[in-house]
Amino acid sequence: MSAWPWHDAGRWAALLRGDECPLCQTPAAEAHVCDLAFSRVIAPERACLAGYVCLIARRHVVEWRDLSADDGAALMSEIRRVSAAVADLTSATKMNILSLGNVVPHLHTHICPRRPNDRFEGRALDPGDVDRVYTDDTHTVFVAALRQRLAAASSWRRR
Repeated sequence: MSAWPWHDAGRWAALLRGDECPLCQTPAAEAHVCDLAFSRVIAPERACLAGYVCLIARRHVVEWRDLSADDGAALMSEIRRVSAAVADLTSATKMNILSLGNVVPHLHTHICPRRPNDRFEGRALDPGDVDRVYTDDTHTVFVAALRQRLAAASSWRRR
């Protein structure tokens, strides 16, 4: 069986419709950071990199092209807002922002803070290549700080 769900036409069609879409489900409490106007913000404990965050559209939508102009602008604004908070909290050297959807066809955006000598240095970053990237309570501390930063930035505006 292929890892790519579109190789099974029936399964892919069901995912496109949102049937049993894993990203439509309520996230685990420890990973849920907050809900914004358009997206839900999660920061799973097992991740590709410490500080990894994913913004998931709160309604089932598959492609950027399926968004209205207002929804597209809202999502881009939220990506900018969240990536700025993550960059500040992690002192990232570079932020990688990916919108894929070839495994789960539900619009979501991976925000990945890059640092020198991270585990993907010299190769392509894979947000699905998860590992234990936090020690002790550092995940809890990161999520709390991100929640606080995003709440404090609730008056954030596009520049």
